[in-house]
Amino acid sequence: MKKNKEISVNVKNVTIILIIFVFLFIKNPLPAFAGGFGGISVSDRFNVPLSTSYQVISIDNGDAFVYRSYALKYYDSKTNKIRTIFDSDANKILSHSSCTKLNDGSILITGGGGPLMKKILASTNIFLPETKQIKKGPDMLMPRAYHNAITLNDGRVLISGGKTGKMVYWPDVSDRKLEFYNPKTNKFEYGPALPNTIYEHTAVNLSDGNVLIIGGRIEGDFKEGNKSCHGQLNRDIILYNAKHNKIEIIGSLDKTQAVFEVFCIDDKIYIVSKAPAPDAYCAGDKEIEGKKYFKQVLIEEFDYNSQSIKLLNKAAFRDNNYSAMLLPDNTLLFYKTNSWFPFGHAIIFNPKANKFKSAFIKIPLFYVQGASAILKDNAVLTIGTSLYGLSEYAAIYKMSKK
Repeated sequence: MKKNKEISVNVKNVTIILIIFVFLFIKNPLPAFAGGFGGISVSDRFNVPLSTSYQVISIDNGDAFVYRSYALKYYDSKTNKIRTIFDSDANKILSHSSCTKLNDGSILITGGGGPLMKKILASTNIFLPETKQIKKGPDMLMPRAYHNAITLNDGRVLISGGKTGKMVYWPDVSDRKLEFYNPKTNKFEYGPALPNTIYEHTAVNLSDGNVLIIGGRIEGDFKEGNKSCHGQLNRDIILYNAKHNKIEIIGSLDKTQAVFEVFCIDDKIYIVSKAPAPDAYCAGDKEIEGKKYFKQVLIEEFDYNSQSIKLLNKAAFRDNNYSAMLLPDNTLLFYKTNSWFPFGHAIIFNPKANKFKSAFIKIPLFYVQGASAILKDNAVLTIGTSLYGLSEYAAIYKMSKK
């Protein structure tokens, strides 16, 4: 009887603590946002593949294009709903494609994995916002998945890296060449070669018209002692010189870190990394995404002229499921899941003040693999999955006007 009474008291105490916490949480939303958030109707909730990746691209009329592995979607700002405009079948898988907005407002979707990721595609599609239709584009010069596509100042699209073989996980790498899509001719053409075949990297336009390519992993297997390894970190900071159409290595990352975003703000370059990161994936290694790795996010500034890097700041995160985006006020928003707690966590970094501001953000259980875009009136559309891929989730956050 005594034990039962103790258990009852403990349960009551825990319940009281939870009620207090929920009350405080509701009363203290994310400081950088005002007006709370609004849930969005998603047409195929509970029909989300376990392996998903997202890109969200804002459209000039206030709507948004949503790329999700295996499907293309459209957010209608008037109805506040997301609907599917293309759902792939067994022959048209789009997983790990890359999307980029062209100067005319249309969106180029390139490559991706084939059925069950057994084949990589060279095919492209173009989304037309006016008609909300998808039309077939020209094939790239080589198949690509896990690649990067970025629209240049002159309107062409620079496509770099990626896995290019017949199999995603055991690819036959063909070469390291960049390629360009020219909307005026609707054709692809080769560019210069990268130092290595890289994938899962990022790129950013610089004010002088050049492009910085950074991060990712180097494709290829190698031996480390008795272990079979692959996916070694790419530490080169690579510049595409648009004027001379050539590739230059202009710096190097000196830490074991996985770069996942790079931003150019007021001509300053900020590199965002997960750290520490495994230098390569080797057979027999454990806890690749556990407690051993991805304990913090690093913010570094890269000096374009001196080609030097300095660490600005860092924040502790507990796993690797987080994303970053540039807000209109030139601050960086990081939002992620807490695997140990059923609410997402948001951190805002102010580059000018070199400070983090942390707060909770009200999203469903275990929000993962998300992406965001800035809409009209400084609203932020964020979309991802919850419950580890079992349900899709989207929300609008209203930014304050301060």
